[in-house]
Amino acid sequence: MKKILFIQPYYFYGGHYYELFNHLIKKLNRFDYYDFLVSINNHNKQLMTDFENIKKIKKIKTFNSPKNGTSIKNIIKSFFIILFLRKKYSIFFYYDGDVTIFSIFYFFFYYFLKDKKIIFYSAFDGSVLNKVKFKTIKFPFLRFFLKSGKNQIFLRTNGHRDTWRTFFPKLKEKINIIKTLDYPEIVNTSPIKNKKLKFGVIGQIRFGKSLEFLNDFFNKQSQYDFKIIGSFASRESKKNFEFIEKKFLLEQTDFLPFNDMINETRKLDYILLLYDEYVNLDSEVTIFYIASKLRIPIIFSKKQNFLRNIFQTYKCGIMLDNLDQFLNFPNTETEDYKNFQKNLIKFDEENLNTAKNEKIFYDTIIK
Repeated sequence: MKKILFIQPYYFYGGHYYELFNHLIKKLNRFDYYDFLVSINNHNKQLMTDFENIKKIKKIKTFNSPKNGTSIKNIIKSFFIILFLRKKYSIFFYYDGDVTIFSIFYFFFYYFLKDKKIIFYSAFDGSVLNKVKFKTIKFPFLRFFLKSGKNQIFLRTNGHRDTWRTFFPKLKEKINIIKTLDYPEIVNTSPIKNKKLKFGVIGQIRFGKSLEFLNDFFNKQSQYDFKIIGSFASRESKKNFEFIEKKFLLEQTDFLPFNDMINETRKLDYILLLYDEYVNLDSEVTIFYIASKLRIPIIFSKKQNFLRNIFQTYKCGIMLDNLDQFLNFPNTETEDYKNFQKNLIKFDEENLNTAKNEKIFYDTIIK
């Protein structure tokens, strides 16, 4: 088996960077051919405590991330570490990270890494590739990185992959998607029964989620329950959303950890994903993976390409052409609602089967 080192240079920024990578470690820790390298920061006491528990699962290599360190510094530090470790591993897999910065250093140290396969896996949608400054300064380095050896970039959605491929039409085979493994495992999938149909928006509170419309709608519809669960993206964002009724708001002081996200999702009958132009509509929607495991149907905007592509095969909720269609919702006892749940189960079994995805994941990496 080829030895593979996973690198997460943003690990100790906390939040979902940290949590998603921990899910990956837990799933892959039993395989001897996987090792892990992460940035740590002793100033974050809570994360250091949690990290000690993760280290009990798998021995993890670390490098220090300064308290006020930047993402660029972490990429550069990790680059020189893999340069030092190059004889031990066949493949280096960056689980997030700025490939554009990395590619500049790769160009100058190519001789030492030319026989290695380097992979970047990213939620980065590729929109920065359009910027003039990027095209003139960084673009040639990134093209060199992609052309070299077996290097690859993996994106999280078909839409993001297609965006990247438009900029590198002769290197399409180097730009792909890969089965995700960083979703949380959920044991108890039993939903909670509500007296009224309960709807919720879960995650960061910001523009792009139709919150003004939903606040007005549910203020006039006493037959439904509604909750907005998450933290504000910024102080400015909190000021912009002062119109939200306090009865609807379950505000978090920090980001919403996956365990809390799961517990709050379980209380809902529908998850609302009414994204608009403020959001990158090709992006992955992580909350959908949680919804599928908990059998909670979604109501979403047709504009959201990731969800629309899933819906074409799995009718797991209600797709809206526009907000005027936000009217009729099958009750939890109806056949329509039960069919939504059956399709969520089918999606989960066919797409989030960890044992099957582990094999696909490994085969894709070494191919």
